[in-house]
Amino acid sequence: MRSSDIVWLLLLSALWGAAFIFLRIAAPLLDPGWLAFLRTGLAALTVIAYTTACGLPLELRTRWRPYLYVGVLNASLPWLLYSYAGKVLPASYMVILNSSTPMFVLLIAMMTGSEPVGRLRVLGLALGCVGVGLIVGLGPLEITLDAGLAVLLCLASALCYAFGGMAIRHHGEHQDSRVLTAGSMLLATVVLLPFMGPPPDPSALDLKVIAAIAALGMGCSGMGYLVYYRLVARVGASRTLTVTYLMPLFGTCYGVVLLGEPFGPGIAIGGITVLLATALVTGVLGPRPAPR
Repeated sequence: MRSSDIVWLLLLSALWGAAFIFLRIAAPLLDPGWLAFLRTGLAALTVIAYTTACGLPLELRTRWRPYLYVGVLNASLPWLLYSYAGKVLPASYMVILNSSTPMFVLLIAMMTGSEPVGRLRVLGLALGCVGVGLIVGLGPLEITLDAGLAVLLCLASALCYAFGGMAIRHHGEHQDSRVLTAGSMLLATVVLLPFMGPPPDPSALDLKVIAAIAALGMGCSGMGYLVYYRLVARVGASRTLTVTYLMPLFGTCYGVVLLGEPFGPGIAIGGITVLLATALVTGVLGPRPAPR
């Protein structure tokens, strides 16, 4: 991997790790439907502007079904769930729980038999469950019904990303990934229209909240996807997936330094356990699973 690619990887980790900070700033003040809609819409505008500048047509009439599947699983549903969870959970909780996505990929592989599952990967799955339990049980956040529900919403979002990855592999095999992203973001925005509640109170939208929404949509989501696909094209998907291990480092540091979120042994031990589990599940530690 070239030094320039490492810089791009760090940039992607910083962007996606920061998404949970901006989410935490905006979520307590906005209706979840509105926040998810604004995030997805701004991401769609950013990516569509890029594909238009590149002269890449969307072909909505013939490709709207795959765009819809990918958009719902990778944007509409998980971002709506995170908008609810962001009202309760600190950013450090959300970014660590987000890294459990590969574990759900493994669960799907076990259920469908799509790829071999060895003992180390099963061990990683068990460690992931332990790590989530440590974060919830030993973390600085008081355990309440709302907090428990928010944790479940984050895990449900990770499950959506796992199915979304399958949808991308299935529908994006013969499609330019940039066009697939632009089309899916556009339809994901449309899907969120029925979930929008009352319009936000203009008095609650100070400059800080507006900046957080813009950064979340255009920067972390729109620009982040463009950087992601650039890295996949240059260094491959497996190396790009190391962003999974870097995001919690950035997100947790952002939360502690910028938002003053508490950091205790539960977050540290649970976070390390989840990252170790992810490394076992993805094959970074031990033999790599052979793709089918």
